[in-house]
Amino acid sequence: MNVFVTAGTQFPFSRLDEVVNALVTIHPDWSVTYQSGPDSNVEVLSKLPLHKVSDLFTSDDFRFYFDSADLVITHAGMGNVITCLEKGKPFVMFPRLSKYGEHRNNHQVDSANAISKIYSIPTFFSVSELVRELPEIIQTLNSFTCSEDELSLERKKFAAGLNDLLLSL
Repeated sequence: MNVFVTAGTQFPFSRLDEVVNALVTIHPDWSVTYQSGPDSNVEVLSKLPLHKVSDLFTSDDFRFYFDSADLVITHAGMGNVITCLEKGKPFVMFPRLSKYGEHRNNHQVDSANAISKIYSIPTFFSVSELVRELPEIIQTLNSFTCSEDELSLERKKFAAGLNDLLLSL
């Protein structure tokens, strides 16, 4: 199993570090590549039996590791989510939570819930739940494919719903 884990680029994400640590400990036969984000302790992470770890990969390296992955574990950033959907890449979401200082607010929770509802993408909020359920999910995951027109329509619907939500606040 080739897993690409990506934390995004804005804030530290120590819970995702915990996920990666648990995965390489429990599944030493998995190849795990980790884009850990800013302020991560790459020195400590590099001591784990990871295929590759970096706080940020170049665009070419990111694309290579993404394309090579059997599964992507991602924060719920729209760039990664949309890329997974467009490329038909199996993925699960692990949104950043503001209560842990992982983001300014919980917009990733809202995004993940909406994406999960529309596309049935698994979403996790706790390290233990993700680590425990991932092997079973891997057995049942299929890639999601969607035409550009379908995805464009879904983006427009999502944007309209988001606008309605914002206007109601």
